[in-house]
Amino acid sequence: MRGEWVLITGAAGGLGSAMAWELAAQGAKLVLTDLHVESMAATVDQARRQGVEVICLAHDVSDRNRWTEIADELTAAGRVPRLLINNAGVAVLGKALDISDESWETVIEVDLWGVIHGCREFVPRMLAKPGPSAVLNVSSCSAYIGLPMSAPYCIAKAGVLRLTQSLQSEIDPKQVTFTCLCPGAVHTGIWASAARLGSGRPELIDRIATFANPSRRTPKQVARRAIEGALAGRAVVNVYGEAWLLDMMARLLPHQWLSWVNRRLFKWKFPELL
Repeated sequence: MRGEWVLITGAAGGLGSAMAWELAAQGAKLVLTDLHVESMAATVDQARRQGVEVICLAHDVSDRNRWTEIADELTAAGRVPRLLINNAGVAVLGKALDISDESWETVIEVDLWGVIHGCREFVPRMLAKPGPSAVLNVSSCSAYIGLPMSAPYCIAKAGVLRLTQSLQSEIDPKQVTFTCLCPGAVHTGIWASAARLGSGRPELIDRIATFANPSRRTPKQVARRAIEGALAGRAVVNVYGEAWLLDMMARLLPHQWLSWVNRRLFKWKFPELL
């Protein structure tokens, strides 16, 4: 990736900043976006210490017009990314019928429409650019199965997986490859957004975050695997055991068994949720 432009959404922290640092180490030029430019200061400082060129842009990924502005600006400057990473995401915790309309809409608009907007704006520009390009869409192992207490997130991430698969079918991989990242539980701070979106069960947020085992599972680990997979053109990148397990369950178990097994697993790990 040396000398190539990469665009990363949600770059202020967690997985976004880890991928920025990994790509900076490979000599890539970075376009980093997040809701507020100042929130990316630490990411930018570390990337620039590695001697790479960095552009920071304020960006609400749910705003299609802002996507168009950014794409037009980068195209005019000859900075169409060789790699697009749709990483920005939020979550909400609660029972499907209890979550507010506003929280439902926010999760779907950011986690799913943000990815759709990014692909619709940049993939045509990548196709017009000589040489192969790549798109990495960050989904979740929640895409494989409808997990309790996180219906909006599961629906959005399943949509990201299916969007990625559709694009894999429609676009010549010699021009643009599409990779979907479904890592498993990793501590990225995404559950802080669940608190901001008015979780009905705030006392459980720390417990769920702890399940990501931050002492042993890091965004850096996931970032490295994700970028390796995207640059190799892999269709899906699963990282941790539960991602592989849920992927296998969704493929092999009859539908009538799936919800039964899912409920038992969650009763075992998080009895308070059910």
